[in-house]
Amino acid sequence: MKVISEINDCMIKRFERFTECIFYKTIFYYIRYNINDRIMLYTLIFLLLTISSVHSQRLHTVYAGNYYYQPSSLTIDQGDTVKFVNDGGYHDAAVTSGPEMLQLPACSGPCVIGILVFNKVGNYEYICTIGSHAVLGMVGSIIVNSVQKTANIQIIHNAPYPVVDIYLNDEISLTGIPYRSSTGLIKLPVSSRIGIAPTGQGVIADFPLELEQSKNYVLTAFGIVGNDTKPLSISSSTLILNSGNENNFALKVMHGVTDAPDVDIYANGSMIFENIEYGKYSDYLNVPADNYTIDVTAHGSKDAVASFYAPLDTYGGESGIVFASGFLTSADQDSAFTLILSTPNGNRLQLAPKKPDLSIAEQKSNMLSVIYSVSNYPNPFNPTTSINYNLGFESTVNVTIYDILGNVVKELYSGLQTPGKKSINWNATNFKGENVSSGIYFYEIKSSRFHIVKRMMYIK
Repeated sequence: MKVISEINDCMIKRFERFTECIFYKTIFYYIRYNINDRIMLYTLIFLLLTISSVHSQRLHTVYAGNYYYQPSSLTIDQGDTVKFVNDGGYHDAAVTSGPEMLQLPACSGPCVIGILVFNKVGNYEYICTIGSHAVLGMVGSIIVNSVQKTANIQIIHNAPYPVVDIYLNDEISLTGIPYRSSTGLIKLPVSSRIGIAPTGQGVIADFPLELEQSKNYVLTAFGIVGNDTKPLSISSSTLILNSGNENNFALKVMHGVTDAPDVDIYANGSMIFENIEYGKYSDYLNVPADNYTIDVTAHGSKDAVASFYAPLDTYGGESGIVFASGFLTSADQDSAFTLILSTPNGNRLQLAPKKPDLSIAEQKSNMLSVIYSVSNYPNPFNPTTSINYNLGFESTVNVTIYDILGNVVKELYSGLQTPGKKSINWNATNFKGENVSSGIYFYEIKSSRFHIVKRMMYIK
């Protein structure tokens, strides 16, 4: 039939994307000839779907003729297909060495010898077995590389251990991760291992990961090192990068408070999450980007265990994880019960405890007065940028530079600061005094009462 003939023509000619050729040829003939044969229609649809599925991976073409294969050497990815096209003569293609033996029958050109799918990684050698064609030069090779399936993870350190290093697949990946901090997204193979080690020491806990390709996850470390009842553990959940609506904020809650019961979460007096168990996450909930009073209650009770102020009015279109951290019974500021908002880029906001005698507006003003007017200039910069902020009270402050993977590049400042305007310069060098490469960096300003992370770009 003429349509089938045209499809064959698509395969013979040197089309880079011959499925598109087939698609348009099919549409053309149905319009031109008004074909009503349902069997023919279903057959063509089947052909299109089959060929499209075959070519969901990359398609490569090798041409044969006059005692040559062109290209004679090819490097492809696992799962790719190779189409052998005979430009003229009588030729075949036979794999003589490699992870698997493959054979395509000979045909007289012009013709399509056939298509091979290379699902196994390795080096393949192939020849034309007709007469002395191989001796005359019809030999070729194909290298098939492994395609690593990856996913993205964000790590939240919510186990009450001061500072840890993170190992990914037995190699140290992140160093000096403080308690209650979070990373940006990290790409890693779908089958991986994550190890947790006190900074400068060996791994004390190791966890396998089985993730889905191309998906985003949040992994929260929680529990107590050496505790048999509530041991150090890893809890994972899917992560979304935005709310999909500029007026909403996508909120997920993680319960990581070791001595707390199952909890309900209220926002401005209305329950938004019910019965979140220790070590578990809620589902995502899209809420209006607004200011909230968050009450945490024991499941089934309306009496707040603790209340916090959450200024979410500037987070429209974004998403975040609010993780409950610390101990209900601790009086120590560094381990006391609190709520911390973490966004997918690793920025964090520790929610301020609600003060009953203040309005929401007053609470926001009070919270923001702790540290404000945070920026760096210029941004992008070369070779120096100035990090500027206004401190609302006397406090010990740490200013640290991180790379995009969360690795510490340089600590710029650590010490007691009085209230007022502050400015700290960074000259794009690491802790060894070496110039860093161009790219995105983060500066962290941290105290017992606030934690701010912002992004900047260095351009050489």
